[in-house]
Amino acid sequence: MVNNNSLKRLFQKNAYLLMGFFCMWLNAQDQAKADSLELIYNSGQFAEKDRLQLLYQLAVNNPDPNKSLQFANELLRRAKIADSASRIIGAYMEQGSALRLKGDLSRALESFFEGVKVANEEESKSDLGLLYINIGTVYAAMDDHRNAILNYNKASVIHKEGNDLKQYAIARENLGDLYNLNLGKPDSALIYFKQSGDIFRSLNDKRGIASNLGNVGLAYALKGENDIAEKNIGLATEMFEELGNYYPICVYLTYMSDIYAEQGQWETAFSYAHRSLGLAMQHNLKEQISDAYLKLSELYEKRGNTAEALKYYQNHITYRDSVS
Repeated sequence: MVNNNSLKRLFQKNAYLLMGFFCMWLNAQDQAKADSLELIYNSGQFAEKDRLQLLYQLAVNNPDPNKSLQFANELLRRAKIADSASRIIGAYMEQGSALRLKGDLSRALESFFEGVKVANEEESKSDLGLLYINIGTVYAAMDDHRNAILNYNKASVIHKEGNDLKQYAIARENLGDLYNLNLGKPDSALIYFKQSGDIFRSLNDKRGIASNLGNVGLAYALKGENDIAEKNIGLATEMFEELGNYYPICVYLTYMSDIYAEQGQWETAFSYAHRSLGLAMQHNLKEQISDAYLKLSELYEKRGNTAEALKYYQNHITYRDSVS
């Protein structure tokens, strides 16, 4: 039998992983594209009129938050000189996203709120909605649930009024995440996931569908309905594999390890944790490698194998430091 209170604590501890993923989804990071763009920018082989667009794409696509922040800062400086409101908003958006990924949540909020000021002045509703989603995610990471809900709802209203169904669905999905992962209220979460999932399917948005399936699975896991949970997470995993997106798969596998450990099904718990580690290593996902090593260390410690626990913890530290 699942101890739901313990699972809630586990989910709340790891909630930031998936909340962060949804903002990465909004920003569509792409290392190969970032490398190509950086070569072009450093070569100087581009028209001056394209500089701001190039800097924006460099900030958006770079998965390294330090580099993303560097390009966002340069974009902001040049956009202010050019008096380009749209690029100023974009710069604040990417600046905030990079700071959030670096864990500098207070400064991330400052950047997003600066973007809100400009978006309001320009009456750019779409940008305003995106900024509110990002602000909600930062508040969720700070465990400020009231402000997280407030900002996700602001984004929902804006995108619904603007008939931007995809962004509306993302805002609702984030609300579901908050109720599930932060507040431990899976029944409430499933209401939001139903809203977002229906839209993702109507748009045939495969990444949205996959994310929704995985999140629905986690909600059912929290309810103790593991057969439904595994079915949904299995379908999500298949879709993400087809999309070549392995980050969320690793996170879902770690959650499933938590669930089975809480049930005392240690062999299955270890299996999920090792699958997460193997997949992360196969695709050189250093943050997820670190997380999987930590999970295995925790499992071995719970089983009384202190030598293995220490070995995996040391590996966790090595990879954690490599991405800090």
